[in-house]
Order: sequence, then C-alpha cells, then structure tokens
Amino acid sequence: MIKIDKGVPLSAIAGKNGRPPIYPWLEMEIGDSFFVADKTAVQISAVVSQAKKRYFVDLTIRTVTENGVTGVRVWRIK
Repeated sequence: MIKIDKGVPLSAIAGKNGRPPIYPWLEMEIGDSFFVADKTAVQISAVVSQAKKRYFVDLTIRTVTENGVTGVRVWRIK
C-alpha cells in the first residue's frame, strides 16, 4: 500500500534536465510580457509552444523593435 503524505510543499518546477526554465513562465500573470532581443518569432515559437503545454498558460508572440533592437515580445494572455 502507498502511504499518503500531507503538508509536503511542492518543489519548484524544473525542466527535464532539472534546471529551472530560462524564461519567466511561472512568474507571469495575465497581461505580463517580456522582450527577447535578437531572436525571431520562428526561433521563439517552439519554446513558447512547449511552455504553453508544460505550464498550462496561454501565450502569444509578436516581432517588435524596441529602442532600435529587433526581437520578440511574449505576452501571457490567459
């Protein structure tokens, strides 16, 4: 029989390799965004797609230029 433990805190979610995520998926609230410089939407889209499935968040991306630097802005929308 398997013993059920109560009151054990949930550890931080890490990737398959045991490291925490590079991008702040877990800290984002709806409406929050972050900018990734010098990346294209194609380069970021696979990472965003994986994060949506892994962390159950809804994200969208847009290519933008901010302060003369082109990159991708990622928003949490749900």
